[in-house]
Amino acid sequence: MKKSFSAFTLIELIIVVAVFMMISIPLLFNYFNVSNSQGLKTSLGETTNLIKSAHIYSREAKDQKAWGVVTRDEDTLALVSGNPASYEVEQELTLPRGIKTKEVVVVWFALGTGELANNITVELVNQRDIVGQLLIHKTGVVDSKIL
Repeated sequence: MKKSFSAFTLIELIIVVAVFMMISIPLLFNYFNVSNSQGLKTSLGETTNLIKSAHIYSREAKDQKAWGVVTRDEDTLALVSGNPASYEVEQELTLPRGIKTKEVVVVWFALGTGELANNITVELVNQRDIVGQLLIHKTGVVDSKIL
């Protein structure tokens, strides 16, 4: 008596793996796009919070110092107190991997009023060259958008 075994052939397994790969590759690209965009949105929110803190501290004249936000390097921002020539770092914000400032950031709010001399634009960019922009108005209001 002959026993018959029911099993997949090598060709059938290769076809199943190929179909699985064709379905999963576009999903992976979509995942990375969403991940990059979400990282940029999160970075804009965290940078906005840092700028708002500097604005509030300066308006309330905390420690009788002016407050601001400056870049430490292309992926680190710092909440600072003092003046542009001599300041102390109070808090640092390290941007997620792949998110960088497009240019040097220097934002100083006036002591007691929390106002700026001019509107300032801060731009962050991710690995896919998508730019997120923060517009800081003279009054300290911050608007953000992705370009």
